[in-house]
Amino acid sequence: MTNDTIEWEKKVYSGGGKIVTFDEAGDETIGILLELRHGTTRMGAAVFADFRDLTTKQEIFTIILSTGLVNSVTAEEIGKAVKIVFLGMQKNEKTGRNFKAFDVFTAENENLPLSEVPEEVISF
Repeated sequence: MTNDTIEWEKKVYSGGGKIVTFDEAGDETIGILLELRHGTTRMGAAVFADFRDLTTKQEIFTIILSTGLVNSVTAEEIGKAVKIVFLGMQKNEKTGRNFKAFDVFTAENENLPLSEVPEEVISF
């Protein structure tokens, strides 16, 4: 097979954006989940979630998923709107260790006004 006979489709997105962190209780972010990537940080192995901001529709941002988020933001949410709200630091009663607590909400694109959904996410 030669390269002349291969039909290539350009991938719309790959890579990350600015890193978003949650510092104060009540901090929140909303975006369309584009991709989950595995990588490493100075702390070790990590999962990176890349989003397209629903307010700008252009800006890409990345969240490094903490233990409190890794089970809530999964591949099943790719293409959905995801809202993450930081609840603040909480103490695990069993271990006594502090952790970042979050509420995670999702919405199917069909539930959003079309003006809020980036064109490449809308399918007809």
